[in-house]
Amino acid sequence: MNVERARFAGSTRERGLAFVLTLVLMIAVACIAMLSTPVSAEPARAARTIVVVAQNSGTEVTDFLVPYGVMERANVGDVRAVATGEGPISFWPGLKVEPDDTLASFDAAHPDGADMVIIPAVLDPEDAVLIDWLKIQAAKGARLVSICDGALVLARTGLLDGRKATGHWYTEGERRESFSAVDWQTNTRYVRDGNVATSAGVSASLPISLQLVEEMAGKARAEALAAELAVGTYSPDHNSDVYGIGVDELLVVARNFLLGWPRETYAIHLSPGMDEVALGFAVDMSARTYRSSSVTIADAPVRTRGGLVVLPDLAMADLSTASAETHIVFSEAGRGALVGEETLVLAEGEASARQILSHFDARYGKASADFVALQLEYPR
Repeated sequence: MNVERARFAGSTRERGLAFVLTLVLMIAVACIAMLSTPVSAEPARAARTIVVVAQNSGTEVTDFLVPYGVMERANVGDVRAVATGEGPISFWPGLKVEPDDTLASFDAAHPDGADMVIIPAVLDPEDAVLIDWLKIQAAKGARLVSICDGALVLARTGLLDGRKATGHWYTEGERRESFSAVDWQTNTRYVRDGNVATSAGVSASLPISLQLVEEMAGKARAEALAAELAVGTYSPDHNSDVYGIGVDELLVVARNFLLGWPRETYAIHLSPGMDEVALGFAVDMSARTYRSSSVTIADAPVRTRGGLVVLPDLAMADLSTASAETHIVFSEAGRGALVGEETLVLAEGEASARQILSHFDARYGKASADFVALQLEYPR
C-alpha cells in the first residue's frame, strides 16, 4: 500500500511539474508574441467610418474640404464623401468633386451607420432628406459634428435642443430666434455637448478637426498634424465679439463691387496629391473679395492627397479664355509653362490662408483682405 501511495504521489508530482512547465512555456510564448507585435496609437482605418456629407446643389467648399483632408491625413478611419443625391457635388463658391457615395448607397453598404458625420454649411439648410438622414444616423449611434452654419442643419434635427452649441457669427441672431431651445455660445471656436459638436465660422473647421483627431488618436497625433498644417493652436479660444458688419465693411463691399471692374480671375491649377485644405482656401478666398473669382484648370479629373476626385472647370488649352491675372499652383513643379506669370505657390494647411491674405493685402489693400478674413471668421 505504501508503495502504491509513493508511486501515486510521484506521478502526481510529475504531472504537476509538467503542468507548471507547460503553463510557463505558454506565458513565455504569449509575452514574445506581444513584444513582437507593433503597438500603434492610431486605430485601424477600417475600424471607424467617418462621413463628410454634402448637398449636391451647394455646399460650402472649405467647410467640406478641411475636415475631409484633416481626417484623411490623421488616418483615424475610413473617410467617405457622401452626397445627398446622384452626380457631382457643386461647392460654393466653386469647385466640383465626385462623391464616394450617395445617402442611399452609403446606407446599403453601412446598415449600422457611420461612427461620425461631419455637416458643412449647405445652400438649403431645410433639406428634409438630409435632416431625416442625420436623425437616423444619430439613432444608430453616430456622433454629429457641424462646421460653421452646418449648425443650421443640425439644429433642425432637434438634437441640439437643451445643449450648448455655436455657429458662424453672422447667423447668431437667426439661430437664437429660430432655435431658442439651444444654448448658443459665443467666443468659442467649437463646443462639444454629449454626442454632438458644433463650430464657429469657416476657419474654425481646422481647430475642430484637430480636436476630433485628438479625441480619436491622442494629443501627440493631433499636435503633430497641427504642425504639418501650420496651425499654431487648435484650442477653442476665440473672440467672436470682434466680428461684425459696419460702415467700413459696407464701404469695402460697395467699392469693390461697383468699381472693381474688370473682375480678376485666379486660375487654380489642379495637381495630383494636392492638399485639400489649401485647395479649399484658394477657391473660397478668391471669391470673397467682391472683385475676383477663380477657375480650376486641368486636362482631366485630378485626385487630391486624400483621394477626392476633382472635376476641372477648364482644360489647359482653354486657359487663355479665362484671362487669368494670377495663377495658383500647389508645388514648384506646378509652375511649368507659367514661369514669368504672377504665380502663388501655396503651402499646405493654414499657411495657404495666410499667403492668400498677404497677397490680397498687396493687391487690393488691407481693408479688402480684412473683409475676406471677416467672412471666414478668420483672426487677423
